[in-house]
Amino acid sequence: MRTLVLASALVPLIVASTSSYARYTIDDVSRSGDAVNSACTVTSGEYYTSIQASTFYHQYDLEAFIGEKPQQRRMVSYQCDNDGTSIYYYEYADRTKANNALNIVTPFIWDYFDSPSPDHPEAILVMDNIVVVISGAVSARFEDSMLKDMQAKGINAVSIGKQIETGRQFLDNQNHHQAIMAFKTIADLNHAAAQNYLCGIFLTLDKSKEAVEWCTRSAHSGNAEAQVHLAKMHVTGKWLKPDINIAIEWLEKASALGNAKAGALLNSYYQYNVPDISDDLLGKLENYIQCGKSQDQKHVFACSSLEVFRKGEIVPVSAVDGKRLVGIGVAFNNGDNQPPSFELAGLEFHQNDAISDKFFRFHATPTEPGEEEIIQNAIKALLSGKVPQDNIAYQFVSTSPVTMEPSLAWKDTSVKSTGSMIDGFRILFRRYKNTITALEIHPQDQEVLANRFYVMQYTIR
Repeated sequence: MRTLVLASALVPLIVASTSSYARYTIDDVSRSGDAVNSACTVTSGEYYTSIQASTFYHQYDLEAFIGEKPQQRRMVSYQCDNDGTSIYYYEYADRTKANNALNIVTPFIWDYFDSPSPDHPEAILVMDNIVVVISGAVSARFEDSMLKDMQAKGINAVSIGKQIETGRQFLDNQNHHQAIMAFKTIADLNHAAAQNYLCGIFLTLDKSKEAVEWCTRSAHSGNAEAQVHLAKMHVTGKWLKPDINIAIEWLEKASALGNAKAGALLNSYYQYNVPDISDDLLGKLENYIQCGKSQDQKHVFACSSLEVFRKGEIVPVSAVDGKRLVGIGVAFNNGDNQPPSFELAGLEFHQNDAISDKFFRFHATPTEPGEEEIIQNAIKALLSGKVPQDNIAYQFVSTSPVTMEPSLAWKDTSVKSTGSMIDGFRILFRRYKNTITALEIHPQDQEVLANRFYVMQYTIR
């Protein structure tokens, strides 16, 4: 395990602090022959701990991915007793291009961690327009040696990993001032993780101007946590103008980066921006299902449900509060090239408070022997329209927990439908007399027919 850098070690990481910056070549910063430890010799091989270090150097198409092409690059390898290390040098046109590349290099080399780990222990150094990656069994020795070399040459050199570790140590000790100094050193290099640390510190300190600045910079640099912080500011109106649409945009970006919290929040916030279905799209659905042409039972049921949906209006949750409705629907899985199928499902409504109401959508999923037959009997009974309250199939669905979806908030934001989001799909409800119909479709109109969609019908008893 690597030793954390103490407060007194902050200064050597930034060898020379200047208001301007220099432009170096690889020759300016590369190790000289007499600087190599006597136990190490230059070799033609390549030594790396994680494959990413080698991949980034050898695969030229990655340059298109990072958007910054180095003017030149060089690999130098050393054999030290039985251990080897390779140093990868990247020279960019200027400091800005090097910083832009750094923001891609670090998550790529460290596998999306913000600092070295046992599986990805590579050292990453920055000298203005030069980025250096050191990999191999003795990378830590070469990292320390290079920092001393740069100090002797008067060249600004920063170890990203050491600086992150230093900032974390100060943060663990509640020394916010020193932590800010440590993180700011690399945050100014456009390092998204360091910027997010500053974002979090200033949120903790309740300093609005600094929190907004660093959360915004980190979010634009691609940090998912900072994007969630910004989204929350836009939702609550604290420090930023309330704007649910901007909040959703940031959450979508964070969710695309794999942030689970963003995905969960989207389920709640999508309720404010659920577009109703247009008559034109309804017509396309009817044409797709071949309404009036196909005699297939599933198509006929879906078409009759769409006809009822057209007549319906917004569902007042007060009318169904506390009820669990059992229904049947047809799933069209065009995206998976599967034939349509009947499904037994249900809804449960709860009038929650003045702000939002809750509903649960559930599917009857067989888990025990004989339950598949019960579900199929329930589907047949519902299709016939003759389901007495004591029917065993109806009771199975209406009283068993079955598989429940997470609770979602809903609002009457659409023109005729009550809308919300579930699993990334919009679900639209309309009520006509004692029937509630629901369409579960892709949030983008142009993608509806290319993906799965559901046409469901529930009877209020």
